[in-house]
Amino acid sequence: MLKKALIAAALALVLGGGAQGAQAAPRANFTSGFLGPSEGNRASVAPVFLGPYGRLAGARGILCSPLDERPMDALLCQRSEEEEPGQRLLAAPVFQHQDQSDWYGLGLGYANLKNPRNPWNINFGYSYANFDDAEDTHVLDVSGKYVLWLPQNVNLPVISLVGKYARFTEYGDRFDVLLAADQRITDQLYGTVNLGWATANYNSQSADDFIAGVGATYLLRPNFSVSADYLINNDVDGESLWTVTGVYAFDASSAARLGVGDNGTIFANYLRKWDWR
Repeated sequence: MLKKALIAAALALVLGGGAQGAQAAPRANFTSGFLGPSEGNRASVAPVFLGPYGRLAGARGILCSPLDERPMDALLCQRSEEEEPGQRLLAAPVFQHQDQSDWYGLGLGYANLKNPRNPWNINFGYSYANFDDAEDTHVLDVSGKYVLWLPQNVNLPVISLVGKYARFTEYGDRFDVLLAADQRITDQLYGTVNLGWATANYNSQSADDFIAGVGATYLLRPNFSVSADYLINNDVDGESLWTVTGVYAFDASSAARLGVGDNGTIFANYLRKWDWR
């Protein structure tokens, strides 16, 4: 009788422990940080160096067409030292803090306005991410933007094709392709919509999903704008994301950006531009 009781207790312990272990097994969290299983979203998104939003892509690049009379953020409204510039180089060191990480990096952007109906730009970024409870990583990313539609009627949206690839050296990579639209609402306010697809790889695991987000930018003064954005929950990011950002232009060649967001995010960067024909 005692023997049967001991066997029953042992079976209960094994089965109970197995069930508990299965319940505790973490599910890979496919965030833009590619950190896999985690109790929280350690690095929801690598720093965004250029543009008014912390999470979204605007439809306009870092140099706007003279044919575009829609409202813009403070960086795009910033006057140029060059009359009618056709090209721009933008450099932006950045710092970003999140609940469990600190990021340090540099972004470089080049914009070409030779065809004012279809301007384009390409951006490069490097970040070093220091995590409290995971292995540090280097992040390399490249993104491009091409304006597909720039109608003369300012009440119609500007639409662009955007692509971005990011490589996290210790964790994996991510690729996004999307359409971005900027829509005038008032003379000082415009809205932004992103619709696209993202795919991420983390070691031997992967995730992909549709991505969608909305944002708005308000120009308080020609040299000061405020933006807010919201990215809808998807399988790649693992949760809904948001930021609120301010951009202030000091003069014709320099500006600063400061923002806050989800997961205790605080980010800041200085932007320096050079224009020529």
